[in-house]
Amino acid sequence: MKKKSKYLIALFVCLCIGIGIFIYFLFTPNIPISESLKTGLHGNYYHYVKLLNKSSNRNTVALKQFLELNNIYDGPAYEHGLVLIQLMKKNGDEIFSKVLVTIDSTQIQNLHGYVKAGMDRIDEKFADSLISEYPKTFRILHL
Repeated sequence: MKKKSKYLIALFVCLCIGIGIFIYFLFTPNIPISESLKTGLHGNYYHYVKLLNKSSNRNTVALKQFLELNNIYDGPAYEHGLVLIQLMKKNGDEIFSKVLVTIDSTQIQNLHGYVKAGMDRIDEKFADSLISEYPKTFRILHL
């Protein structure tokens, strides 16, 4: 009987550790998120990370949902813009621009502001290289 309970306890501990590791990786963003953005997302952090991770794996449905996220203001908006730039790099111009054309014009204006804010935070040479590497995306965003 004692031997059985030791095995059950060991099994329970392993299960708890496994669940903890699963949850950790489930909510660890594939693209780094600053503390400012994490704080600015309030209760939407886990939803943001879930969509971000799916989007960074070229899931176009999730990418569209991610691009339609709103209500990110001030400092976190700049950080969100940087995340969008990294996401654009992971997906490539073809995929990113194909999803952008399915989004309404109001949301394109919002994305324009976020990406422009993100571009303000990066090196000018890197910003120029992005414009030449992602012409369709930047054309759609009017940048």
